[in-house]
Amino acid sequence: MEQEASLPVRGAAAPQAKPGLGRDFLWMFTGQAMSMQGDGLANLAVLWWIAEETQSVTASASLALLATLPIIFLDLLPGSWWTATAAAP
Repeated sequence: MEQEASLPVRGAAAPQAKPGLGRDFLWMFTGQAMSMQGDGLANLAVLWWIAEETQSVTASASLALLATLPIIFLDLLPGSWWTATAAAP
Protein backbone atom coordinates (compact mmCIF):
# COMPACT_ATOMS: atom_id res chain seq x y z
CA MET A 1 0.00 0.00 0.00
CA GLU A 2 1.35 3.44 -0.89
CA GLN A 3 2.00 6.10 1.73
CA GLU A 4 -0.08 9.33 1.65
CA ALA A 5 1.88 12.01 -0.21
CA SER A 6 0.02 14.84 1.52
CA LEU A 7 1.27 14.00 5.01
CA PRO A 8 4.27 16.07 6.10
CA VAL A 9 7.53 14.20 6.59
CA ARG A 10 9.95 15.33 9.30
CA GLY A 11 12.93 17.05 7.74
CA ALA A 12 11.25 17.41 4.34
CA ALA A 13 11.07 20.75 2.55
CA ALA A 14 7.82 22.68 2.78
CA PRO A 15 5.54 22.24 -0.25
CA GLN A 16 5.76 25.04 -2.76
CA ALA A 17 2.71 27.14 -3.59
CA LYS A 18 1.19 26.54 -6.98
CA PRO A 19 1.49 29.41 -9.46
CA GLY A 20 -1.64 31.38 -10.25
CA LEU A 21 -4.25 33.14 -8.21
CA GLY A 22 -6.04 30.10 -6.84
CA ARG A 23 -9.60 29.08 -6.18
CA ASP A 24 -10.07 31.35 -3.15
CA PHE A 25 -9.24 34.43 -5.22
CA LEU A 26 -11.76 33.39 -7.85
CA TRP A 27 -14.50 33.08 -5.22
CA MET A 28 -13.58 36.45 -3.70
CA PHE A 29 -13.45 38.15 -7.11
CA THR A 30 -16.81 36.67 -8.14
CA GLY A 31 -18.44 37.73 -4.89
CA GLN A 32 -17.10 41.27 -5.16
CA ALA A 33 -18.25 41.54 -8.79
CA MET A 34 -21.76 40.41 -7.86
CA SER A 35 -21.83 42.81 -4.91
CA MET A 36 -20.80 45.74 -7.10
CA GLN A 37 -23.51 44.86 -9.62
CA GLY A 38 -26.11 44.79 -6.86
CA ASP A 39 -24.92 48.15 -5.50
CA GLY A 40 -25.13 49.69 -8.95
CA LEU A 41 -28.64 48.38 -9.52
CA ALA A 42 -29.76 49.64 -6.11
CA ASN A 43 -28.35 53.11 -6.89
CA LEU A 44 -30.12 53.09 -10.24
CA ALA A 45 -33.41 52.14 -8.57
CA VAL A 46 -33.09 55.00 -6.07
CA LEU A 47 -32.31 57.47 -8.84
CA TRP A 48 -35.28 56.24 -10.84
CA TRP A 49 -37.57 56.52 -7.81
CA ILE A 50 -36.38 60.09 -7.10
CA ALA A 51 -36.92 61.05 -10.73
CA GLU A 52 -40.45 59.57 -10.69
CA GLU A 53 -41.44 61.14 -7.35
CA THR A 54 -39.99 64.62 -7.82
CA GLN A 55 -40.32 64.98 -11.60
CA SER A 56 -37.08 66.97 -11.28
CA VAL A 57 -34.00 66.37 -13.37
CA THR A 58 -32.03 68.62 -11.03
CA ALA A 59 -32.81 66.47 -7.98
CA SER A 60 -31.86 63.30 -9.84
CA ALA A 61 -28.63 64.79 -11.17
CA SER A 62 -27.72 66.14 -7.73
CA LEU A 63 -28.24 62.74 -6.14
CA ALA A 64 -26.20 61.04 -8.86
CA LEU A 65 -23.37 63.52 -8.33
CA LEU A 66 -23.46 63.09 -4.56
CA ALA A 67 -23.41 59.30 -4.95
CA THR A 68 -20.42 59.46 -7.30
CA LEU A 69 -18.21 61.86 -5.32
CA PRO A 70 -17.20 59.37 -2.60
CA ILE A 71 -16.21 56.87 -5.28
CA ILE A 72 -13.99 59.45 -6.94
CA PHE A 73 -12.34 60.66 -3.77
CA LEU A 74 -12.05 57.35 -1.92
CA ASP A 75 -11.16 55.06 -4.83
CA LEU A 76 -9.55 56.87 -7.73
CA LEU A 77 -7.44 59.57 -6.10
CA PRO A 78 -5.74 57.44 -3.41
CA GLY A 79 -5.12 54.71 -5.99
CA SER A 80 -3.42 57.07 -8.40
CA TRP A 81 -1.46 58.64 -5.54
CA TRP A 82 -0.30 55.20 -4.41
CA THR A 83 0.76 54.29 -7.94
CA ALA A 84 2.70 57.54 -8.34
CA THR A 85 4.52 57.23 -5.00
CA ALA A 86 5.23 53.51 -5.35
CA ALA A 87 6.93 54.06 -8.72
CA ALA A 88 9.14 56.88 -7.41
CA PRO A 89 12.73 55.87 -6.51
